Amino acid sequence: METQIVLLEGIEFITPVGFKFPTEFLKDCPDCCGPNSAIWQLSVPESLFGLRISPACMIHDECWNVVEPTWAGFHQSNSIFMTNGASMILARTRFGFVKRVRIYGLASGYILLTFGGAPLFWAYKRRQMVQNIASNLSSSVKG
Repeated sequence: METQIVLLEGIEFITPVGFKFPTEFLKDCPDCCGPNSAIWQLSVPESLFGLRISPACMIHDECWNVVEPTWAGFHQSNSIFMTNGASMILARTRFGFVKRVRIYGLASGYILLTFGGAPLFWAYKRRQMVQNIASNLSSSVKG
């Protein structure tokens, strides 16, 4: 997946090429952390000790959407999430102790994502592939 740097409120985010934030302000980014299930919502918070990380989650979701269905793509997407989350923490946290606690929380989330997220990634990519096949078949029947 090709990437670019997008600057929002002075923070550099790594994103897939062509990605644009739907808002001009970080605080207005929609909540999008974790898949839409109650169990995952408990383990995937919208914030790390008071710092909303939804922009990093939004980019991660887009990475999963556009990346090739490979282990390399899976890990690249997760690494981008970690890097973007760390950029937000470093830019928006003044106190060293809070910074360390937030980084620890981010690293814990990264580990959860790396091990627990793999089945979700592959299920998503399978659904995406089936939708693409159905769309192509539909187009060829019409044409």
